[in-house]
Amino acid sequence: MAFACLCLAAAGPARAQDHATVEQLDTNTTGSVFPGPREGEARNVWVWRPANAPANARLPVIYMADGLDGIFIALSHLKAPIESGAVPPILVISVDPRARPEER
Repeated sequence: MAFACLCLAAAGPARAQDHATVEQLDTNTTGSVFPGPREGEARNVWVWRPANAPANARLPVIYMADGLDGIFIALSHLKAPIESGAVPPILVISVDPRARPEER
């Protein structure tokens, strides 16, 4: 948690042109479906790995429980600093909070 706060502080205030767009996130975001906590439920798990991360390298991870929206919100400020090298590469993993899309 302290590492994530440090990274957010290092990112500083972002200018409008530095914000990630949905299209920019799509290329580095993958999703998988896993069994949910109750029988018959499934949960989407989204993973964003920065393009500049070394292949097969271990990365610090930020875990979120906000689904794809959470990744978009986190990366709207972190993506540019990560890509510029101001912040080291970070893996972002987010689980959808509800099993059914209509409840999200």
